[in-house]
Amino acid sequence: MTDGIAPSPEEAFLERVKSSRQSGAVLKAKLITLRTDFPEAIILVFEGDDDKIVYGQWIRRLRPNLRYEPFPCGGKKEVRGLKNAVLRDLNGLGQKTYFFVDRDFDDLAGFNGTESVFMTEMYAVENYLVSKEVLEELLRDEFPCHGRPDKRADVINLFDADYARFLDITAALNRRIFVSRRIPIELKKRLPTSLRSLATIELGNITPVEIELESIVVYERDPTSDEIVGLDDQFIDLDPATRYRGKFALKFFRDWLGKLADECQKEGTIIFAEVSGPVRRAEFVISNFASKSRLPTGLHEFVEAIA
Repeated sequence: MTDGIAPSPEEAFLERVKSSRQSGAVLKAKLITLRTDFPEAIILVFEGDDDKIVYGQWIRRLRPNLRYEPFPCGGKKEVRGLKNAVLRDLNGLGQKTYFFVDRDFDDLAGFNGTESVFMTEMYAVENYLVSKEVLEELLRDEFPCHGRPDKRADVINLFDADYARFLDITAALNRRIFVSRRIPIELKKRLPTSLRSLATIELGNITPVEIELESIVVYERDPTSDEIVGLDDQFIDLDPATRYRGKFALKFFRDWLGKLADECQKEGTIIFAEVSGPVRRAEFVISNFASKSRLPTGLHEFVEAIA
């Protein structure tokens, strides 16, 4: 690369991939420092800051008096590298240290040991936040729909239809990610961080954006015919709402809630006819969603066993 020229997104992504190969050792050194400073502390290792926030809400609901130090790593690959490094440690670094990861499309592939590891049964923590149960409570608390279960039911029906449409639109994209994770094949650039390249979100009108999947999910190499045998059948068996990529789902939910809030403030709105009042948009955050969401299967038992 020429000095003074900023790297392309693809080049930057590849550099991050290369540097992450050493992340297990780097994170282990940071964990040793934390353990030295707090020798008796319970340490909970998370993929990232959002996971720290979501699990903070969930753990508070399960064990409000549990005291721990969070240790975000920057991704599942990094948690895996740290877990494997801790497993090789002969000085007891893994004591009182617990790991939390998303299922994604690759489950616990690459983990040399799964003790002290909790994995979601859905794709990711975000999938738990995007549900009609969470929406029901948002409508009751953050929208002026208290005392109007009929209005809440109408909005939830609209959400169900719009979300199903969004999941259908992004099915092929999720399939391409699924294939890359299962084989596995490295990606040459980051996945989209917004929905602009995937779909247009309007209430009752979720429309696809014309894209070339190969330009969105860019494989380092093409899969062989032998590698993809059976993968289509495996993907079709997945439940879209719980097993498609959670970050896409959460972005959809936030955008959709924003459109819903706009509709609520309109004059003569049909959806919110006979309903008036402020919308607390500041509460459209993951901590609030997590406080209202269902808990992952098995989390209660895992958290109760932390000591």
